[in-house]
Amino acid sequence: MAALRIKLLVALPLAAVVIISSYLLVAGVPANLRHLVPISWSRFDASTANVAPAKIAYFVPVAGFTDSKWLRMNTVLNKAATFCDTQTLNEVDNKTLADLTCDIKLETKSGWDNLCAKTKLLFDHLCTLEDYGVGDNEFLVKIDDDTIADPDVEKYIASAMRGKNVFFGSYVGFESDVTAPHSWFGGPFYGFNARFMKQLCACKRPECQPNMGEDQWAGIMLGECKIEKEDMLLPDGYVYHREYSVPRLTIHFNRY
Repeated sequence: MAALRIKLLVALPLAAVVIISSYLLVAGVPANLRHLVPISWSRFDASTANVAPAKIAYFVPVAGFTDSKWLRMNTVLNKAATFCDTQTLNEVDNKTLADLTCDIKLETKSGWDNLCAKTKLLFDHLCTLEDYGVGDNEFLVKIDDDTIADPDVEKYIASAMRGKNVFFGSYVGFESDVTAPHSWFGGPFYGFNARFMKQLCACKRPECQPNMGEDQWAGIMLGECKIEKEDMLLPDGYVYHREYSVPRLTIHFNRY
C-alpha cells in the first residue's frame, strides 16, 4: 500500500504538469488559430513509439558564416541538402564555408539578406529535376542552420501526417497586408507533403514582394496554387530556434 501511495504521489503531479502545459500551449495561441494545435501530443502517446519515421527531404540555406562542423553534428541538419548562391560564396567568413559543400549552388546574387528570392530560386531549381528534388521522400522540409530539431519529429510527422495533404511548421505566422489571406508558418522549420511538388511545379509560383519573408512566400505559394491542404502546428518541444532551454541547461545561438 505504501508503494502505491508513492506511485500516486509521483504520477498525479506529472499528470497535472501535462494537463497544465497543454492548456498553456493552447491558451497562448490566438483563438482563430487554435485549430492548428494538434490534440494529441506524441510525447505522451505510446501509439507513436513503433511508427516508422517519415522519409523527409531536408533543405537548409547556408551563409558565409554557416559552420560546417555544426551542420555535421546536428542530427537532423546533417541529413539536409545545403543550398547557397554566388553571393554567399563571396561572403565566406573565416573560410567556414570552404569546408562546406554546397549540394545546390544557385547562380544568383540573392544573398542571405534576400532569403525569399533565394528560396524561390531553390524551388525553381527543384522543378527542373525529374524527381523534383525529393526522390521517394514523403515530405519536404526547409530548416534553418541555427535550428535544433528532435529526431523524434520524424516519427511525429509520420504518425500525425502520413497519408494527408499537409502544410506544417514549428510556429504560426500571422497575416499581414503582404500575406493575407494565406496562412504560413515561421521560417526555422516548415514543410509539406512531397506530393505537392508536382502541383507546385505545374503552377505559376509567386514573385517575392518587398519585405516578404521566405516562409511567407511559401504560404502564399501554396495558397495561390490552390492546393487543398490541412494546416498543422508541431507540438512544442520538437524544434528549437536560436535557443534551447531546459532545467540545468540553456543554449543561446548568438549569430548576429
